[in-house]
Formats: sequence, C-alpha cells, structure tokens
Amino acid sequence: MREDHTPANDSLLSATQLSALGLAYEPFITPKDAALLYNDSHQEMSTNIVLKSLANEAKAIVLIAESGAGKTTFLRKILHITHADIESCACRIGAGQTFQQISAKIKQKWSLPDGAEAPAELSIENHVICYLQKHPKLLLLIDDADQLDLASLAQLLQLKHRIEQTHPHALGLLMTGDHKLKLQIITLEEANPSCSANYQINIRPLNREQTHRYVRFRLSNAASDANHPAEDLLDHAALDAVYKASRGNFTKIHAASIEALNQLQRRPLTQPPRKSTRLTAITIIGLVTILVLLTCYLAVQLGIAY
Repeated sequence: MREDHTPANDSLLSATQLSALGLAYEPFITPKDAALLYNDSHQEMSTNIVLKSLANEAKAIVLIAESGAGKTTFLRKILHITHADIESCACRIGAGQTFQQISAKIKQKWSLPDGAEAPAELSIENHVICYLQKHPKLLLLIDDADQLDLASLAQLLQLKHRIEQTHPHALGLLMTGDHKLKLQIITLEEANPSCSANYQINIRPLNREQTHRYVRFRLSNAASDANHPAEDLLDHAALDAVYKASRGNFTKIHAASIEALNQLQRRPLTQPPRKSTRLTAITIIGLVTILVLLTCYLAVQLGIAY
C-alpha cells in the first residue's frame, strides 16, 4: 500500500520554512513508523470492532469512507496492532485491476514450500487452503476495493466463502472503499447470497475537536526541539479555519494546515511587536506639559516667598 495523505510536492514546506517554524520534518506526511499514527477514542472503537470481527472470521469486513478520510492509514494501523501470528497480504487496487492479479499477489506473498504442487497448477482456492495447513491465521487486505469490477469483487467474496465451507480455518478479509463499494456489494447480494456475509463499518470525518487535536498531534511530533513544542504554532482561530476548510477530511486537513503554516511563516516570528509612534508622541507631549506646569507652579511659589 502506498503512503496516504501525502501532499503534492508544491504544497510542502521548504527546509527554510521548517527551520523557521521549529519543525524537524514535514508534519503532514504520514510517518513510516505506524506507532506514530494518530489515534483517538472514536478511531480506537472502530479499530476494536474490526479486530474482534477479524478474530471471529465469520464475515468479511468492509470499511466505507470518502476519499481522503484515512482508509489506507486505518489499514496500516490494523496491520501494526494485529497479533504476530496473523500473516497478512495487502493489495492496493488500481483502476482496471482484476481478481486474477490479486490471486497472483496472494500466491507470491503466501508461497508454498518446495515439494508442494506447482503453485501455477493450483487454483487460488486450493493454494490458500494448502497454505492454511501450517498458517491458520491469514488476513487479506484489499485497499480501494471499489476500483474492482463487479465480477472480480464477487470472486473475492466467494473465495472467502468457499474456503470457510471446506476448511476449519477461515480466510480473514478486510476491504476498504468509498460508497460505490457499498452499492456494488448490495448489487452482488441480490444475485448471490454468498456475497452477503460482510460487516460494514463507516469511517466518518473528524469533528472540530478531533481536528484540533489531530493537527496539534502532528505538529508536536514534528517539533525539532522538545523544549520548544510546536503544537501551539496554530492558535484556536487558525485551527477553526482548518476545520472549516476541511470538514475533518484528512487530505483536506493537511492542505489547509500547510497553508496556515505558510501564512504564519510569512509573518516575523521573533520580531517584537512594533510600538505605536502615536502613543510615544502623546507620552512625550504629556511629559513636557507636566514639566511646564511644574515650572510655573515653582515660579509662583518662589514669587510668594519673596
């Protein structure tokens, strides 16, 4: 799977900008270390539901979300926290890819040992069943499954169903896609009941408070100096503007946050606020007036004394 949420090169902050802002690296490129991925109570709940469902293995799990809502990153998180005894095969689907190409990737990832029947001679169903003999916990992840045509999607769901019918250990299947995938599955369910064994989870955009926490989290992780945290680079008003522009969509949050940082960096960060020359002039005039009045008062007092 590719790194998701990566802004276009022309929208990244330059090294000079990063240094001026006190950032060690671009804060809105998804980190390679999955342990640094953002999490909150809402996402944790969705993650736990997925993990429990995968442990049950009875149904395919379908994550539905709009483009840029973090489906790929969610899969990375699942891969990071699944048990070590679960072997996974991840496929990111591009336009025009078919079930045959997924099958080839599965055979390559879950290759059979020497001495087994030649993989090319085995159907994908029998290949997976052979691999399950010594590897009873398998998880197939299909990112952007909405890019598959109906026939390929049906073959994928039927593969899981047939393995469940013939083998004591099921094939875990986790797919992501937009709302088009939801409609595709409804169409398949009407024609083939074996495609109906799926559990759908909707991934919603972040709300205003989650957006604030997310941006602060990413800025904090990117700080170049632990003694000078970067999480407060954008104030409450700026974070509100990020949410208004993005409505909690991760890709749009990244773009809006980078623009806000660009605007912040254009302003002098260390130059003290400029004093009002008008206020200074008024202060001087006031002091002169006081001195004149004091001089007149002393002159009058001296005249009375003599």
